[in-house]
Amino acid sequence: MRSRRRIPNRIFSIALVFFTVLLVSVCFGQVLGNFYLANIGKDAPLSAVESVQKKKALRLTKFDYYCVLAGTYTEQEQALAVGTSLAEKGLPAVISGVSPYTVLVGFANDEENLSPLAASIQVDGKKAVIQKGEVNAVSYKFDAADSFAGEEVAPFLGSISLYLNKGLLLYTGYSAKDETMQQFKPKFAVLATQLQDLAKKGTNLAAQKQAAPCAEALSILALRCSRWAESLQQLENQWQDLNILISQQQALALLEDYSRFLANTN
Repeated sequence: MRSRRRIPNRIFSIALVFFTVLLVSVCFGQVLGNFYLANIGKDAPLSAVESVQKKKALRLTKFDYYCVLAGTYTEQEQALAVGTSLAEKGLPAVISGVSPYTVLVGFANDEENLSPLAASIQVDGKKAVIQKGEVNAVSYKFDAADSFAGEEVAPFLGSISLYLNKGLLLYTGYSAKDETMQQFKPKFAVLATQLQDLAKKGTNLAAQKQAAPCAEALSILALRCSRWAESLQQLENQWQDLNILISQQQALALLEDYSRFLANTN
């Protein structure tokens, strides 16, 4: 673990980054999607029957996160059984939606601070390991003529990316005793309010395009935002390890569906 003497500098650095993100979100939140839009497929070959329609892409800044990998399984039932077992021990887990099915616990920006959590988890005689992941590994692609995707969906996805980044700035570890997170405790409620507003936007977008293929996916993302917000609100009066892990579980669940949404457009 890091020396306590370095905590003040760490807090100052993270605080500076956090408030910089807040300032950027205020100034550019409404244009995130359009700001990162780029044309692709300009050199696509033309067919004798029909032309290949141009595409656009929403490319958002990539950033890393860390979580604890409790196990990887070919069968979903196995993964669910392990996830249930961990939950019974006070370790809420997320099961990936596609094979190979991974069982993940925790969601933080600091690998070292997750080490005690990883050391405490052992499944089938195997110790858990810390896994590094990347947000925005792929871009959001859509037809250039689709104004709804460009003007409505893209900014919505940009906001999800922004709030995941904000969450990671707050999640330095998983323990209620984490001094850095204690300093930022009021910010969890602020993020919760922002996520609730975003959830309403996602629900409205899905309602506008009920017949579109993306409507169900937008509804799911809106629900994930709402559930993460609710778990963050719980922290105001119940600042405990379990509730912190539950909030991280909800953030991971949002990330899982967000990443799947992006991947399905590629």
